[in-house]
Formats: sequence, C-alpha cells, structure tokens
Amino acid sequence: MRDDVGQNRINSQIQSALEAMNVDELRSSLREILLQLDRKGFSRFSDMLLTRASQAAGGWRAAKPARKDMVRVMNVIEVALKTGYTEPDQINDCLYLANQAYLAREYQNARVIFAALLPPLFDGEIDVGQYELISEILTVDEDECVNRWLVSVYMRTPIETRAGEIFKTLKECGGVREPLARMERTALEALPDFEIFLRHWDEYLKRLPHPATGRKVYYENDTADWRREAIGRLEGVDGLERHARKTREYDDLDVWCREVVRSRESATSPLEAYEISARLVKGKRHRATFLDRAARIAQELGAKDVPVRLKAAWIAEPNLTRLVRLLGSGDVTKNAIRRRIPAILKKCPKKAHDQLALLYLLSGRPGDAARLLTRAPGLGWSLDNHPGHIVFRSFAGLLARDERDEISLAVFEELSEIPWSLDVDSPGNELRFSTPSVHDLVFATRSGNKLKRADRAIMLASMQTATEHRLRAILGEKHRRYYDQVAMFMACCVELAPQVGRENEFQNWFLEIKREFSRFSAFQQELGRIMQLKQTAAPPPSANPSPQETNV
Repeated sequence: MRDDVGQNRINSQIQSALEAMNVDELRSSLREILLQLDRKGFSRFSDMLLTRASQAAGGWRAAKPARKDMVRVMNVIEVALKTGYTEPDQINDCLYLANQAYLAREYQNARVIFAALLPPLFDGEIDVGQYELISEILTVDEDECVNRWLVSVYMRTPIETRAGEIFKTLKECGGVREPLARMERTALEALPDFEIFLRHWDEYLKRLPHPATGRKVYYENDTADWRREAIGRLEGVDGLERHARKTREYDDLDVWCREVVRSRESATSPLEAYEISARLVKGKRHRATFLDRAARIAQELGAKDVPVRLKAAWIAEPNLTRLVRLLGSGDVTKNAIRRRIPAILKKCPKKAHDQLALLYLLSGRPGDAARLLTRAPGLGWSLDNHPGHIVFRSFAGLLARDERDEISLAVFEELSEIPWSLDVDSPGNELRFSTPSVHDLVFATRSGNKLKRADRAIMLASMQTATEHRLRAILGEKHRRYYDQVAMFMACCVELAPQVGRENEFQNWFLEIKREFSRFSAFQQELGRIMQLKQTAAPPPSANPSPQETNV
C-alpha cells in the first residue's frame, strides 16, 4: 500500500519528464539531488540507490568492509554496552558498515553487527540521546536494518536450523509483522530453498507451546501473525479458512475474511465469510465487528435486509456509532425514524445514557433527555455513555430560532464533527460505511417550532445546570483547554433565555459566575472573547437598550 501511495505522488508531468531524459541526464540529476539533501535524506536516498544497483542485473556489489573497520565498530559497540551511552554518530557509523557489508553480500559480517547492536538499542540498554523514538536520531532506516538482519541470518544458517534461528532473531527484534514478505522484498538475490523453508517454518511455529497450556509464550501475538502468513503462503485462502475455523480467534478469522475480500479466490463469498466469522468468533465485541462488515457487504450488494443486519450488530455490542448507523439506514424521514425507536428502546442498555438520550430526542421526549443531562457529571463528556455532548448541543439546535442565535447554532454544528471510530472503519479496511452524524438525525427529526413553552423551559434549565456542573468541574481541575467550551456554553444559555422570558435572570447568572471566578484570568479571557464575538455579530442596538442586553 505504501508503494501505491508513493506512486500516486508522481504526477503525469514528472513521469513524462523522467521518460524524456536519457541515462546520462538522469545520473546528473540524481547527483545534484544528493548534494542538496540533509544528512538523513542523503543516507536514505543513497542507500536506496545502492540497494537498487545491488539488485540490478548488472551484478554490481558494494565494496567489502575492511577488517580494521569491523574491529573498530565492534569495539564501539562493546564500549556502548558497558557505559550504556554513545553518540548518535557512532551508532550511525556502525549501522552504515553493517549495511555496507550486507550490500556487498558479506552476510556474516552484517549479521554480527546487527545482532550485537540492534537488540540493546531497541531495549534501551544503550542511550543515544533520543527523546522518544530511535528514529529521531538515526540517519539510517532502522526498520530496513531489521529486514537485512533477517536476510543475513537466513543466508548464513543451514536449512536444518534456519527456522529456529529466524524465530530467535524475530524475538530479539520485537513487533515484526509478515517476516516472509519482508525478507523476500529486502533480499538482494533469490532466497535459497525458500519453499523448503516455508514448510520448516510452519512446522516450527506449529510446535510452539500454545498460551492455553499455561506456559509463558513470548510475542504470542506476533507468532500468531507469523503462522497465518506461513499458512497463507502454503495453503492459500482455504488454508486460512481451516485455521480460522479451528482456532475461532478474531485475528485468524479477520485475516481469512480480508483475504476472501481481496483475492476473490475462495469458494466462500465475502458475505458468507463474515457471517461465519460472526458465529464462530469469541466475544461479543468481535462478533459485532463481523456483523458490521457483513452489513456493509450486504449494503454494497443492494440487499434489503441491511437494517436488520445493522440492528443485530448493535444488539451484539450497543454503542452510539452503531445506533446512529441503524437509525440512519433506509428512510431517514422524521416519521420513519420514530417508528423504529420503540423497538430499539426496549433493547437499549439502561446505563447507555448517550444512546438513551438520542432516542428520547428523536422520539420527541425532550423532558426525558433533559433529566439525563441534569444528572450527568461535569467531567467525562468525551467518555462512552455520557449524554452531555448529545443533549446539550441538540437542545441548542432545537431551541435556536434563526441565524441570530449564532452561538447556539455553532454549538449544535459540532455534533456533525464528533469522530466515529469503529474497527469496520479502520484505515486500510476495504469495508467502509457512510455513517450519518447525530446532527443529521436531529436535523431530520427537528421539531423546534412545535416545542411547548414548558418543554423549552425544562430544556434550558437542564442546559444551565449542566453548564454549572461542567464549569465547576473544569475550573476545579484547571483543565484550561476546555475553558473556551464552558464560556461558549454559558453564552449559549444566555442567548436562548429570551425564549422562556428569563433573559434578565440568565444575564445576572452570567455576571455572577464571572465575578465568582474572577481570579481565573484565562477563563475570563475566554468569556471576554465570546462576548466580543457576540457583540460584533449582533444587529444594531435599539434606541433604548436595557443595561442587561448590552452586557453579553
């Protein structure tokens, strides 16, 4: 996938220019480019050129490292291990020599340096002055060094013990995915006896102790990935299916399903694969994920039972994203949505206050939603099950009369920006839903003009209470990055107060809070900024404005 993304960056103009130049012109251009790169860019680009030259049919090889350089590098590593520290340039120098040995096909020398340096470097036994990641200070590509270490081990180990040595190296690297593909992609020449090694590798992984035995297994997630890769190479999609059916593990079933979607070589259709996986997998969460994906495929096929499938996924693991997706499937008119809600309410978990609040809002029960908002704590608005974001912002949109209530409309608009995160929508997944937002659903079922005055009063009172809860919690914990939100909520309440005839009361409330928290200068600045925005966008004042109307 990375190659595809990179290729897309080469637009047609550059492609045409490259094809127009002859060999000498291309060589001259590359030399000029190399001279203009920084140290890391020069290192990565030059290494790529040397690798391509080593893999080319012309048989070019890098110069072999001198023996004295090998001795010097090993001494540097020895000192670094004793002291626990070395300079970044010395580490880069060691890895440059290891890469040079690799490109010269001096695999044993490359293996010795990589094995001596990479494990302690990754484990933090050698401090090279980085803040977090090793990549911050290295000019070489540490990921490519790992790949070359694996190839060097492969090339210098007899076939009988190769699988064990590769496994040992992978454990020392940690977190390496799809090692077979890595080695094939990195190798300068065809890996000898690769088909035999595949069988040995699969058998070796198969003999490893399983976590269920109670014995400790290192990197068990990685080994499971390595086993799936080996099975896929040896037995294809059918082998992955047999393995997934046997283990019933999510990752095994997931890889099988993705391969079915990608290759289309299996007798099992993608829809059947996800349905089977939903039945076999352990755990409600994973079952719901497979049901999500089955619904997505059914939607792509134009099936009429998509709402039924979405409801099954929501019942398996209720969350706000699945609920919004279910309510937004099919007909999204006000009456259609409200017809679905009674049956959904019966299945909704009683502690899922965010979902209950949304159902109350869409079914025309603002009083029930207001009670959830009033009882909600001031902190935790971003957590699952908290009704704050949904109810407060929806009330702001429902109570807003027109564009003059710009603060309330801005608060409501943020419901369209809440991030929806489900595994079915993860990057790289071919199955993607177009999930509506809470804003879309509330807008589709809005009934602001039909709200009774009593309902409006209850809604605004709950917004005021929620604002005070959040205000005291946020300022009490000094969460400065939320000061602007609290100020916006206060201004929203004041802006909506005229609808229930409480403008003077709410403006006094605003000023009282402003005085009470006068020592919070950052919060005062946010209040001032909101007030300035409101005054700037307000219509021209009347001939005799009241003092309260000019305060906010």
